[in-house]
Amino acid sequence: MTKEPVVTKRPAASNGPAVTKPVVNKVILAIAGLVAVVIGGALLFVPVGFHELSGLAAATDPGNVSEVRAGGAAVLIAGAVIMRGAFKPTLTRFAALVGTGFFLAYGVGRLIGIVADGLPPSGIVTAMVSELVLGIACASVVARTRDRAPV
Repeated sequence: MTKEPVVTKRPAASNGPAVTKPVVNKVILAIAGLVAVVIGGALLFVPVGFHELSGLAAATDPGNVSEVRAGGAAVLIAGAVIMRGAFKPTLTRFAALVGTGFFLAYGVGRLIGIVADGLPPSGIVTAMVSELVLGIACASVVARTRDRAPV
């Protein structure tokens, strides 16, 4: 009587991590995208009021307002790209890369400004901290999607 080799099956992986990571990625990108869309929209459509809420003296001459609106449009579009990655899996990694670069550039730029120019109003410091956190969160999405969806 010959014995057949015993084949042991690996236990099925729990659905927890496999389901959780994409959900976490979606939440991070949705929040980061929404923040950028709201900020960009405010800069584009109500630049004077938005600056006043931030504790900054609002520039009201047409040239400066135009510059603020242009930057706001760029922030709005970046936010839309980041948010799209939350809902279209093939764009997740690209959107996370955009979010990482976008938010870390703003956060690090403000940090350099603090070192070079001194402490800005508290609203700007809060924005900097938020940007750094969102940039790091987007970087974590990039790290988790690195092998699955190369850009």
